[in-house]
This record gives sequence, structure tokens and C-alpha cells, in this order.
Amino acid sequence: MHLGQEKHRAAMECVQRELPEELWEYVTMQQPYRYDRKTRTVEPLNPNQVDAWLREGLFHKLLGTLIPDVVVHAAGDLLNIQAVFDFKFPCPKDKEASWHEYHPNHPFHPLNQQTVYEEAFKAEVMSVRPAFGVTR
Repeated sequence: MHLGQEKHRAAMECVQRELPEELWEYVTMQQPYRYDRKTRTVEPLNPNQVDAWLREGLFHKLLGTLIPDVVVHAAGDLLNIQAVFDFKFPCPKDKEASWHEYHPNHPFHPLNQQTVYEEAFKAEVMSVRPAFGVTR
């Protein structure tokens, strides 16, 4: 798990380093969103507020949140989403990348992460396996 987190951190740093500055207004990384499947509404959350909830142990406030790794959106509009990318680091590395499946007590069960992202963001959703490429 720790290795996966380190790989994730390195991939995020690479995106930040390699993304041309003129595109920064169109790309957000690890932006938290709250998604309500009943009303089909998506709400961007303040990342600082999410961090505060985590520090305070208020994990219940995060139920129903989605945090894609990279979101491409209209300039300044976090809800006008064009594409979503999520990094995947399967172990062993030659294993097929898979999308997280929600456990039976989760409000998104029985769906998987890709299906919920597509439903919520109404955009193309792709997985990224660094050094292997992008897949739908």
C-alpha cells in the first residue's frame, strides 16, 4: 500500500512538472467532489476543508466523495468536466489495471469507481498506468 502511495505521489509530481503552464487553468489534480446519486448532483469541495475533516477524524463527511487524480475542465469551471484520468498501479506490474469496486455498505455499491466517475462527471474516464499508457 505504501509503495502504491509513493508511486501515486511521483506520478502527480510528474504531471505538475510536465504540464505546460498555459494549461494549468484547465487541469485540476485530486480535486474532491461530493456526488449524490439520488439527485445526480456533483459539488466541488474545498481541498483544505477535506484535509481538515481528515485531521479531525470526521470521515463520515467524506462518504460519497470522489477524488479523481486528474480532471480536465473548462477554464475556471470545475463542473464543466471534459475528461477524468485516474492513476492505477496494479501489483504485480504486468497485471491488468482494475477499477476499485465499492464495498456492500457503501452508497455507490455495487458499482465500480469508473462507472461512478462516468455517471457523476458525464465525461470520458480513463485509467493511466504510468509507463504503460492510458486506457478506457
